[in-house]
Amino acid sequence: MTLQFDTLSFAKRLIEAGERPEVAEAHAFTLKDFVMDNLATKTDLKAAETALRSDLAAAETALRSDLAATEGRLRSELQSTAASIRSDMKAIETNLRSDMKAIETRLDGKIDTRVDLLHKDIEAMGLKLSVRMGGMLVVAVGVLATLNKLL
Repeated sequence: MTLQFDTLSFAKRLIEAGERPEVAEAHAFTLKDFVMDNLATKTDLKAAETALRSDLAAAETALRSDLAATEGRLRSELQSTAASIRSDMKAIETNLRSDMKAIETRLDGKIDTRVDLLHKDIEAMGLKLSVRMGGMLVVAVGVLATLNKLL
């Protein structure tokens, strides 16, 4: 909507203020041609406000939609990543259990070997102790027999 501008009244006031008529007319038409066509009315401003509010609401709706889509995508990626990590952890756990079982088996073998060696050492010591005890017993019997003859 354009504003109505009374160029004649404007020019008359300028003339009454002491301006020459041709200059007053020039000011009036210049004001009408260059300024008045670019002024906005309250109706123009209200229409612009309504259009801006509508654009803002549409932008907000689009942003909310984009945000919801992004949230959904991120949740999906997060679930996928969590599943992948769980799978990796399960594989690592399986490998660790396998490694632990192999170490346990190796240690069991070493322990069994050491126990067997200890048993052999104990048997050898037992034999040596038996021989020594037998020798000591022979000496003790000999000493007792000698004492028995002497007494």
